[in-house]
Parts: sequence; structure tokens; C-alpha cells
Amino acid sequence: MHRPLRLALLLAALHAGGALAQAKSIDLAAQDLSGALTALASQGGIQVLFSTDELKGARSAAVRGAAGPEDALQRLLDGSAFTFVRSGPGSYVIRRRPPAGQSATVLPEVVVTSAAERGYKADKVAVAGKIPLSPREIPNSVSVLTREQMDDQNMVTVWDAMSQVAGVQAISNDITQGQYHARGAALEVQYDGMPSSMPMSGYQQFDLAMYESVEVLRGPAGLVQGSGAISGAVNFVRKRAQKDFSAKFLAGTGSWNNNRVEADVTGALDGEGRLRGRAVMSYIDRDFVFNRVHDRKWLVYGAVDYDFSPETKAGAYVSVQDNDSTGFSGLPTYTNGQFLKVDRSFNPYPDWNRSLWRTTDVGGDVTHRLDNGWSATLKGGYRMQSFFFKDGYATSGVDPATDTIASYARREFDYDYRRASVDVFAAGPFELFGRRHQGMFGFNYSRYSSQGVGAIRTRRTVPI
Repeated sequence: MHRPLRLALLLAALHAGGALAQAKSIDLAAQDLSGALTALASQGGIQVLFSTDELKGARSAAVRGAAGPEDALQRLLDGSAFTFVRSGPGSYVIRRRPPAGQSATVLPEVVVTSAAERGYKADKVAVAGKIPLSPREIPNSVSVLTREQMDDQNMVTVWDAMSQVAGVQAISNDITQGQYHARGAALEVQYDGMPSSMPMSGYQQFDLAMYESVEVLRGPAGLVQGSGAISGAVNFVRKRAQKDFSAKFLAGTGSWNNNRVEADVTGALDGEGRLRGRAVMSYIDRDFVFNRVHDRKWLVYGAVDYDFSPETKAGAYVSVQDNDSTGFSGLPTYTNGQFLKVDRSFNPYPDWNRSLWRTTDVGGDVTHRLDNGWSATLKGGYRMQSFFFKDGYATSGVDPATDTIASYARREFDYDYRRASVDVFAAGPFELFGRRHQGMFGFNYSRYSSQGVGAIRTRRTVPI
């Protein structure tokens, strides 16, 4: 039966490394053995583990004078039924001596298992430096939206997520995309920790169905972003293929014909589980409270992961999203600054107002882990996005006497955006000055291009 261990520990920063093996002045009278071991740990600057129940009634020998930690322990346990074994630098475990002629008892293997923690708290975050760290280890303000939180709160779009993050201002440009700011500037974006030179604000992002979590760093992110902005960065962590089979299907409906379906399937593609796959699909078809406004969007995401060996793993993915929106709305005011006196469903704009987004992402990564705890990672990604829109909108207020708009514009534009990114880095632990540290070095590159054509025409005196 396992018994609780009592830990006697006193380690000063100056006693790191080889200093633990130096002789120290020890002054211990013969006494209760557990009390003597606790006092020795304090005087010798070492760690001693023992069971108080097992040592109950045992007495120690007196120890006085200069002695190293092992010499002091040996003298302290002299004449008792106990001995010690070294478990690490400056660390010892007290055990009962085996009977004469017998070797020390070997305990059976103990296997500890635990289910992955679920909830709204993220154990590890990579947005601040690529190395997954707990939030308390990151000297920045960080927020994380987990998959469970996004599901529970019915978050579907990036705007849904960003509007729930503390310190982030989410401003909807229209029903397809928005602006995202923190600390007075637009947030930058990462995908699986890979920096992107393509702006996040003003461009449609993939819906949340393909992501496992969303990490938000508030404050300068130049360490891993390059010429980072003062605002911070948002890291979208995509779903990876899993070995164990699972499938999820969601369907929902709501006010104004807000209909949505989502499916997520993952599992092994071979008998050993070295090759794994995942497929995610979502579809939205909805109207709005405004007349003649409709939105239709579908997303398909596929990923495969393969283990070349226990140390080398690779993955690849492709995702496509198509969004067709019509009749989007926004009300002008009267020329005197007052709001229009109309029903909330009123839409003054033509039903041929339309925007079309098409986004395709492809990418992959390879990671190799070394025996010393270090790992090397290579990531790459390429995004193609097209945006077409034509609309008509008021450029002046409404005359309250005639219910006419003095100035009205019509425009039509067609854009193509391209983004290519590469990220290579190595990270791992190292010892320095008697302490353990984490190091990371690497290189990333991102190239973004935009081109488009369009025209604007202005008309005068149009009735609403």
C-alpha cells in the first residue's frame, strides 16, 4: 500500500549544481529519525524523501562536524534499519534495508493514466513564442478561446470569437468581415503559429469549424511576428487528425431562417494509426432582420497527419470557403442628424447589392524531435483569396422634407489576394547557471500581394 511521503526541502539559489556536493557544517543530536532527516535537509541544502509512517519510532545517530550530504546521511542512519539511494542531484530517498543476503525490493511498475482536461482553460499557449507554455509563464496578456467554449457559446465566425475576447474591439464592416483592434491598432494574425503578412481586418477569415482554439496576445508581438504591431496577434490553431475515431454532426435553425449544419470526422487511415485523417464541413444559409439581405456560405477542410517515426511527424491540409451575400444594409440619417423613422426591417438599398468571397488555403508542416528534448519544425502555407462586390449606397443624408438622398454612389470591384508564408525554427531546453531554460531560434518569411480593378459612379437626388 502506498503511503504519503513527507518532503524535507531547502534549496537556495546559490546551492545549484556542484555546490550541493560540498561539505557543510552539520550539528545534529541523536533524536527521532524523521525530525533528524528534516533538519539535515535544512542544514545540508538537500532534498530528502521519506515515509513518516515507515520511520515511526526509529531513532537517528548524532552527526557533528563538516560532512558531505551522503556522508552525513550515512552517519545519521548508522545503526538504524534504513538506508538511502540517490534519486538526482542533491536528492535522496530513504528506504528500509533489505534482509541480509537479499537485494533491495523492486516495486512493480505503476502506470498512471488521466483523461485530457476539457473546459475553457488552456493548459498550453503558443501565440507568444511558438514553444507551448502555460499562461502564467507568458509575460504578456493572453486570452484563449477553447473548442468547448466556442461550441457552448455557439461561436461560428471570427467576429463571434473576437467580440468575446477581453481587450479586443470587434467592428463589423458588413455581414462577411470586420475590423479587429486592441490597444489602439489592428491585430495581426498567425495560423498555427506561422506569421502572416496578410492583414486580418477587412479580409474574410475561415469560420471557426476548422479550428481547435483561438489564441490572442495583446501587446507587441515582434518577437515571432517580425515587424509586429503594438496591438498584438491572433493565432488560429487548426484541428489535427486523431488516431481514435470520432464523428460529430450538428444542425440548427433560428430566427430569420438562420439554418446551419456542421460535420467533423477523424480517425486512423491505417491499422497502426500512423496515418490519420480529418474532414470538417459546415454550411450556412440565412436571412436577416433587414429586408432583401441573404447570406450563403460553405466550408470544407481536410487534413492528414503521418508519423514517419516516433520522432518525425508530418501533416498537410487544404481548406476552401465560399461566401455569397446579397442585399447588405446600413441606414443613413436625415440631414439634420436624426435617425430615420422606419421599421427595423427597412432596407433602402437595391437587391442587386452583392459580395462574393472565395478563399483557399493549402499548407503543411514537418517536426523532428531530438533525444535531448529539442525539436526542429518546418511550416509552409499558401492562401488564395478573391473578393468581388457591387453595391449602391447613400453618400449623403436624407432630406426630411422630400425623403430623397442628395448623393448616391454605385461601385463595382474585383480583387485577388495572395499570401505565401514559410516558418522554420528549433526549440528546446538547456542548462545554464544551474537552472533550466527554454530556447528558440528560427526564421520566418511571408509575402502578400493584392491586385484589383473597379469603378465608382455617383448619382444625384434619389428617392429612398
